Amino acid sequence: MKKRKMGNILVLSALLTLSVTALSACKEDNTTQTSTDITIGNAVSQMEVGDSLTLTATSGEATLEGVTWSSSNPTVLTVDSALGTVIAHSVGSATITASKEGYTSTSITITVVDPTLENMSITLGATSIYAGQTTTISAKSESGFTLDNVTYRSSNENFAVVGNGIVRGLNPGTTTITATREGYNPATATLTVLEGEAPAQTYLIRFNDITGVTFSCDVDSAEAGETVQFSVTPDEGIEVLNVTMNGTPLESDGSGHYSFTMPNQDVTISASITLANAEIYVDGDMTFALIETETTGLYKATQTIPEEVSLSFRQKDETTNTVKSFSIQDIDVYKSFAKIENPADYHNYQFTLPGGFTYEFYFDKNATTRPIYIRRISVDTLPTNYTQFENLFDSGNQRLSVFPQDVRTVAYTNEIDNVKYNFTRYNGNKSVAKITNLQGVETALVYKSIDNGVLTIVDNYVESDTDQTSRGDTTPFSLRAKVYETESEAASSSLKTLDEPEGWGSNGNEGSVTNEAEAIFQANYYSHNYNSLEFEFMDAYRTGFQSDYLQSSNISVSSVENATDHTFTTTITSYKTLVDSTNSIYEHYVYNLEITFDEAGKILEGSYLETLYGRDAYDFTLGNEGFLPGGEQKGTTVNEFNFAYTYGDLSDATSTDLPDVSPYFIQTIDSIRINNDDENTDLSKNVLRRNDEISIEEGTLEIEFSPSTALDVDQYNVISSSDEKVIGPSNIYYLYQAKKEGSSTLTIGNGVTNGPTVEVNVEVANSVKFHSAFFDGTKYNLNTVVSVDTANIVTVYDQSKSQVYLGITPDTASNQNLTFVIPEQYQSIVSLSYDPDTYLLTIVTQKVAKKTEVTFTIESPDKDPEVSSIGFTINILPKPTTTLDDLVGNWVPSKEQDSMIGSTKGHTLVFTNETVTVSDSQDTWYKATVSTGTVSKDFAYRIEETYNTVEARSITSGEYVYIDYNSETHEFGIVYELQGSWEGQDSGMSNFLIGTDTGDEDYNPYIYEYFVKA
Repeated sequence: MKKRKMGNILVLSALLTLSVTALSACKEDNTTQTSTDITIGNAVSQMEVGDSLTLTATSGEATLEGVTWSSSNPTVLTVDSALGTVIAHSVGSATITASKEGYTSTSITITVVDPTLENMSITLGATSIYAGQTTTISAKSESGFTLDNVTYRSSNENFAVVGNGIVRGLNPGTTTITATREGYNPATATLTVLEGEAPAQTYLIRFNDITGVTFSCDVDSAEAGETVQFSVTPDEGIEVLNVTMNGTPLESDGSGHYSFTMPNQDVTISASITLANAEIYVDGDMTFALIETETTGLYKATQTIPEEVSLSFRQKDETTNTVKSFSIQDIDVYKSFAKIENPADYHNYQFTLPGGFTYEFYFDKNATTRPIYIRRISVDTLPTNYTQFENLFDSGNQRLSVFPQDVRTVAYTNEIDNVKYNFTRYNGNKSVAKITNLQGVETALVYKSIDNGVLTIVDNYVESDTDQTSRGDTTPFSLRAKVYETESEAASSSLKTLDEPEGWGSNGNEGSVTNEAEAIFQANYYSHNYNSLEFEFMDAYRTGFQSDYLQSSNISVSSVENATDHTFTTTITSYKTLVDSTNSIYEHYVYNLEITFDEAGKILEGSYLETLYGRDAYDFTLGNEGFLPGGEQKGTTVNEFNFAYTYGDLSDATSTDLPDVSPYFIQTIDSIRINNDDENTDLSKNVLRRNDEISIEEGTLEIEFSPSTALDVDQYNVISSSDEKVIGPSNIYYLYQAKKEGSSTLTIGNGVTNGPTVEVNVEVANSVKFHSAFFDGTKYNLNTVVSVDTANIVTVYDQSKSQVYLGITPDTASNQNLTFVIPEQYQSIVSLSYDPDTYLLTIVTQKVAKKTEVTFTIESPDKDPEVSSIGFTINILPKPTTTLDDLVGNWVPSKEQDSMIGSTKGHTLVFTNETVTVSDSQDTWYKATVSTGTVSKDFAYRIEETYNTVEARSITSGEYVYIDYNSETHEFGIVYELQGSWEGQDSGMSNFLIGTDTGDEDYNPYIYEYFVKA
């Protein structure tokens, strides 16, 4: 039906025949159908605020007199009860009803909109459902944003009810769902609740794609309760270890045939396989064995990968007939040279490799950690597009794995930044990088070595502008770090208490410690590596990735192979044109990149040029883009650099002329000051406040040293304290911290070498007074505390010992002398004690007959005298007394249910004293069953001893049970959520067997169905 605008009213027709709905039957409709009784004429579905119109009533051919008109929402629409004149007052919707004695009443629904407001639309997950089913509803703005704080209303709650984004069908019929939100015009959608029983739902059967086996099944879906049969046929040399359905093992009949009973959810069938005669193998999209080499003891395989693959490493134990799987975390990134990534949807696979390459796969059985590494040895498909080119560089989630292991030298020259960088590696884990300007004047030095278990680094090359390898590399530094064999040894070292320079402190490096693998990597690490270069020239092959102001772009990728040595050269020429709507940006960029690689895809040499053209050189008119006459010579060079790498064995790379790095390390400590200047200005004393941390960054540590060229001052800090109760290591930052009033003699040094040390006496003052205290439920475990309601209120059970964090403000004040004043009438039921070192307040309670509110105050000589007593409240609750006997038995739905629950007919809940096993739990659990009459689900429950509360868990993987048990009313609320469906099912239909959700994930996510004991 076409719509046309007449005045300010949307007219559906000159005379719109509407459905006649008997109010006694509670049935109404927003569409018009022929009626033998009252027909409303001049009807509309929408009006604007301020509009008016007069409705008419007829019966057959005759105009009816004496009709009474009424509005369901006079704040939105008023109607003259005698004349039928309707006036739109505000945004919303209302039902207008015409009635006359002896006739069947008729209604229409009119929505009132405001043309100055934005429109919104609503979407139902399903426009027709059966009674008892639910569907979702959501609202979006005209610009496509999902709206919250939307109010939904059903025009006939006998057919369907709506709340919190969920619509539940109740009885057959059609209803209009109206959405309203402040600042938006209302929107409507029609929902039909179908007659009859909902058809039996079928669930999908999915088979994981496992290379080496073939699954055969006659069906791809089945109803709950049906028997499904399938077969598994392994390829030659492949052994099937086990077959699972949603993680549950299935038994074979001995000939590769399996069967299972279809649950009321989708299922995934998977298989674990092994190579019949291999100890170490790879499976997934490809399956192959690694063979042990006699000379090295390593397991190795060479494999050509034509397309991207997802793979897993496996190790078979013949003795136990078990298989160990390895994850991407078991890959040694220091030894690998490949783009290795975590796949988004990996099932049993653990990593992906791009295709177009040949790789060597290694497994070292003698490695204590990370026994796997993968190296690219051949580029089989030369890059002709940006993805193939990117696969040579971008290493995804394993950023370090694109570093080739045999680099000898790196040369990098940047014409714009006036930088020339030359890096050389030597045997024995030593390397030197010399940096000059283009005129040959030395500007920086990088030296790294490992000697006698100490990693030495000098790095005053501040390359953040020219090298993006470490984007925080903005400060020159030197350091000496003790090298431990393993990460765990390094983690337990007391040297972690020392400060760390910028750019240090990751991958196992903390303070002045590191582990052996990381130390070797750092000693051989260089700037302008593959990742850094890729970051600098990535605009050349990502020209179309920019969305802001992008008017046009183009890229050309070509590669040419040198047949004599199998090297190849890839050339990228590209451009992008940027124009903004305000005519303030007119930029045309041209990129030229050329790189020569060896057969394995290692960089040999390359160059990059980025040129910018403006309106004096380029015509930016859309459809007429191009250089103006002579424009190609008017560009500005944005970036220009070239680079070269050499590779080879380092056995002959001896270090004969290493630089003297002693000027970069402190030789003598001339003076030390450890002081809080807000507390003390006397230069003859060192004074801190409680909780002050000692570090240069915090401003509490000042060191004067010689020579002035030293860069390792960040490594100098407290390495010992004569009284660690006064000043001791912080548990959080590994720095020394003032803990309580007193004094201590501190030793300052670097802790790694026999460098200079100085002793200094430091006092901790108690001059700061605290003015408030607070409970904090986010700190530590709550140790049997029921809840921290506010900063001043905590709830606990009676007959219990509870602990809660009690802090003071400011934290530099002392908390050593707190006194807790409890009114005399409560002293017999509660006692308090406090540990100032852990900030934990211990609350011991006695038995109470009902909820008891205990108030107490905190006093202390360290409290600000101008602040009144600090008051707190402890709510003591009688401990619940739920027993197994309270639960065991049959339960039936209670009479009072939320309207969203719908029909509970035939629903049952049964608790038993039969024990069941729950994974990852040593507690005793019991079996319970919830049923809708057609579908039953078992779950586990137990009574938690500390709080005497009921806990529940699903027994089926991927399904969830949520409960709400009231021990006083003995009502048991339950929500049973089924496993989510695979793509292909109606995503708008809910997946709850019992109960439902509200759509409010933060505060009240579920609507429980409540049961009482029969």
